Amino acid sequence: MACTEAYKEHIMYTFNGFCKTVINLTRLEYGALCCLATSPGRVFTKAQIFETVWSMESESCQSSVANVICNLRKKIEPDNRKPTYIKTVIGVGYKFVSRE
Repeated sequence: MACTEAYKEHIMYTFNGFCKTVINLTRLEYGALCCLATSPGRVFTKAQIFETVWSMESESCQSSVANVICNLRKKIEPDNRKPTYIKTVIGVGYKFVSRE
């Protein structure tokens, strides 16, 4: 089952194995996170993310994807102005970077 097929209201986020926090995500935020995180390091264009998460094609998806990524960063990044997990690849799209 693809990550976007199962809607989740929230995910569990573990920080250093000590504390757990519930982070509420919208369906679109969850879908974007799954799209990126299932292939760490792979760069996805905004069109690819839009087609995966919204399950439709669109010529004008740029701002929709950017808004979802911005909101997702606010929820999961330690400092959303200096993203650690979701990196922007200028002129291309976004990629997920796993911390190891």
